[in-house]
Amino acid sequence: MGKLTQLRELSITKLRSEEGKEPCSSLGKLTNLRKLFVYSIKVDEILDLQHPISPIPRALQLLSLSGKLEKAGGFQKLKKLELQRLQQLKWVRVEKDALPYLQYLTMADCKQVNELPWGIQNLNELQNLGFYNMGNELVMKLHDKGSEEYQKVVKIPEIVIANWIDGQWDQHIL
Repeated sequence: MGKLTQLRELSITKLRSEEGKEPCSSLGKLTNLRKLFVYSIKVDEILDLQHPISPIPRALQLLSLSGKLEKAGGFQKLKKLELQRLQQLKWVRVEKDALPYLQYLTMADCKQVNELPWGIQNLNELQNLGFYNMGNELVMKLHDKGSEEYQKVVKIPEIVIANWIDGQWDQHIL
């Protein structure tokens, strides 16, 4: 994989936790990579991204992860992050200066998450925040304009909350 240096988009599917080292070691060679999609083989399989990615692809703008995640390294140029089908995910933490250019954050089917990502106020460039098929507790907090959760995101230009109901999206823009 490391020989495909001109590759701009990569999807890694059916990844087992013990297979995480090889993709991580090769990603640093994909200097033109803009979009990376990583999907585990099973919902409860850990996406092991703890191995060094050196250097992190400088052109990377979109990272989409689906599986069980414990920790991911810093992605300084990332503009879009999608966290999908992470049924066991309970919380997300965004360290200061970890994602300085992030503009779009989407969380989908992460029903155990009952609060906003800790440190979301550190995402100064965030333009769009999307929650799709999330748990009711978080959704209720965001709809309450007096809540602490709502106050954390009030400056984000577009916040989308949507649920798939009876074969169609029931979408609300805050």
